Amino acid sequence: MLPETPGFVAAMDATGAWAPVGIALAMTEPNGPVEHAFFVELLNSIERRLRAALPVDAVYICSHGAALTTEEDDPDGVLFAKVREIVGADVPIAATLDLHANVSERMVTSVMPSSAIGRTRISTCASAARRRPLRSVRCSVVSSRSAL
Repeated sequence: MLPETPGFVAAMDATGAWAPVGIALAMTEPNGPVEHAFFVELLNSIERRLRAALPVDAVYICSHGAALTTEEDDPDGVLFAKVREIVGADVPIAATLDLHANVSERMVTSVMPSSAIGRTRISTCASAARRRPLRSVRCSVVSSRSAL
């Protein structure tokens, strides 16, 4: 599990009662592009599980942000767009990315659709030292319930 996920959970726990619904966890060591068929299978699984969990109050995506598949240069953007398609424009999406992520326009517009501009707070933070615990670095996006 990526270290920011427990930090997210701890930050949400501190805000009061909530009910997390785990949808998917997939990890690999950096080693070139992922087979596209695996990515499609994972995306389909996420779609089925997220649709089954609806309605949701918000979605948290913990993503590396620099993935590639053998056929797609922006699988993170594809994932973010799919989540937005499923939950609709009014459900907040929060995402954490690795500090060297390749942030695409599709990722940004999926997390913050044009209908949310003007009423959405975005918190960003970064750490120059990779050794600093990500729990303290990456959880500002959930510093209040209103952020989600």
